Amino acid sequence: LILCGIVLFLTYYYLNSPGYLISAGDKDFKSEDYAAAIENYERAETKESSIELTLKLCEAYEKNGDYDTAKIKLLAVVTDENAEVGDKVKATTALLELYESIGDEGAITDLYENIKDVELLSLFDDYLVRTPVFSKEGGDYDDDITLTLKSPDGYDIYYTLDGTKPAEHNGRHYDSPIELSAGSVTVT
Repeated sequence: LILCGIVLFLTYYYLNSPGYLISAGDKDFKSEDYAAAIENYERAETKESSIELTLKLCEAYEKNGDYDTAKIKLLAVVTDENAEVGDKVKATTALLELYESIGDEGAITDLYENIKDVELLSLFDDYLVRTPVFSKEGGDYDDDITLTLKSPDGYDIYYTLDGTKPAEHNGRHYDSPIELSAGSVTVT
């Protein structure tokens, strides 16, 4: 009877160990049973936390369509002042990929503007386009001026003359200097 109790205890302990739960979650994920994978990963996370487990859990949330929970968990790592830089790099990379996959460019910009760790800034290079460089400073000019634009990253530049946000579908493609004549012109 004691031996049976020991066997039951060890079986229960093993089936609830982080290693077993992660392995079961991996199996569920591979078979595309994301809800079961989430359940196993969450149970494992209550016993043992690691960036690898957080990333697996967030990927399962994404596959299950729960983008908000994935964002919250990844942001928690990115903004944790006590987290290792390597963990922050992994979480930031996963968060950028998530934002890109759901088309949330505004969230990428917001994240960039609120990043405190300079080690993370280079991760945004493939996601953000730097502002074009203007040949003239803003201000008042007595004479006509010729304005040239240059993309620091070598991208095509589009502009508008009516103050709307330029894009390929509603802007003019910049391919030669812009002549600005007398009058009031605002360049932003």
